[in-house]
Order: sequence, then structure tokens, then C-alpha cells
Amino acid sequence: MAAKSDEEPWTFVTSKKGRQSRRRAPPAAREMSQTSGPARTTPNLSVQDIQSDYKKFSLQWADSKCCHKLQELVKSKSCHPRPTKAICLGLGSFDPEDGSWQTRRRSHIQLAAFVTLVESVESDSTDKIQCIFQDPCFTASDTEFLKSLGYAILESPDGFEAVSEDSIVFGIHLYRDIYTAAIEKVMPAMFVGTGYDVWENYADDKDESWNKMKRLDGSCHKISFPDDQDFYPTFTSTTIHWRKASDDVLENLTKVVENLTITQKED
Repeated sequence: MAAKSDEEPWTFVTSKKGRQSRRRAPPAAREMSQTSGPARTTPNLSVQDIQSDYKKFSLQWADSKCCHKLQELVKSKSCHPRPTKAICLGLGSFDPEDGSWQTRRRSHIQLAAFVTLVESVESDSTDKIQCIFQDPCFTASDTEFLKSLGYAILESPDGFEAVSEDSIVFGIHLYRDIYTAAIEKVMPAMFVGTGYDVWENYADDKDESWNKMKRLDGSCHKISFPDDQDFYPTFTSTTIHWRKASDDVLENLTKVVENLTITQKED
């Protein structure tokens, strides 16, 4: 999302002595986290302006090593089950209030990457994947532009409610609360966002939202999102999660039970 919060989020971590200390969110995630305010009533850019920007930036993406690596990576993996919809959260405005070229470019590059990922998943089937977007900071021009591409726009929290087992969730550099809202009810077939490994040193096991991220981490195969200097830091610390097939999950649970049994015998 486009604008940063005035206050950095606090995470409460219980120390070994039982006292609570206040720690800031992980630096890498904190510096790049995006949050949004309400959309402006008067856009600065027209739909045609945004379309022109997207044509330019999407061509840059299409010619990049990142794009080709992402295509190869996604086509080499299988989703369980096959996704029928893809939900993009917190993309940010293509028409930021301050007119920042860097912010515009980031949103367009993330959109181009999202489209590449969806098309790569679609490549082994004739079935199309429905694309859904949610971001409170979208302007009227943003919404009209995305609709012109055939995409659906949902208001919050409807985007979270749309997440299902046969969906892709795509959200780059968002706050943990956004991620946990997205996986509140089910684990999607694919999740693209900041991984648990970025947050784990700041996690509080007593906080259920941390545990949701931990469960996501344990139930998925993971690999870093392709990145290079041309787009830095657009995809830094971003991980692609593929939910494991049922037999993989069962095998992991069996190993956990076996380890617990061994530990109990040793005690």
C-alpha cells in the first residue's frame, strides 16, 4: 500500500524471566511495510495516464530476469488444489498523492508480477483464474484502470472473505495483521508475501496471529521470490508459499508425533 503509518507497530515479546518487553517490528519488514489511508476523491492522473504508465513499466518487467525466473519457477511447481481465483492485497495506488514516480513504478511492477504469476499458473489449463484486488487507497482512476483489465475490486474486508483453499493470496510488504486477516479462516493454495522467517525472532507464541503465520510456514513449500537490483527493494524479503499436498502434511504430522514419542521416552 502506498502511505506509511505515522507510528511503527509494536510487538510484545515475553522474556525468559516472564517480563514483557517492547520491541519494534523486524527492521526489513518495518522499513518496507505499506499501509493505506482512504482514497482521494480527486485523482491526479487519468485512466489513460495510468494505462500509459502500465504499458511502459510492464514492458520493463517483461524484459527482466526476474520475470523469466518467476515464470520458470511457477511453472515447475504444482498448487494443491489448483487455484480458481487470485486475490491481490495492498497493491498501492498508481496515482500516489505525492506524485512519486518511485511509488507509481513499484505498484505497476507489482501488478505486472502478479499478472505473470497468475498467467504462469493458468498455463497448464484452459480455465481462467479470477483476479480480485483490495486496497482502501485506490482512487477512482485506479479502480477504473483495473476494471478495464477485467479485474474485480472489493472493499475491505470482502477481499479477506474471498480467500479460500483454491486461491492465491498476493501481498507484498504488508503488515502482519493484513496477512493474518487473509489466512484467518483457511490456508490458500499459494501465498506470496513476507515469510515467517522475517518475523520469527519477534514473535510471541501467546499471540494467535503469530501462530497463524507459523502454521502457514509449516504447511507450505517455500522459495524466495525472484529479485534483482533493477527492482530493489520491490520484492525484498518476499517468499512464495505453496501449500503442501495432503500426503505431505500427513507425513509432517507423523514426524512430529514420532519426535514427541522419542522425547517422552527419553524423559
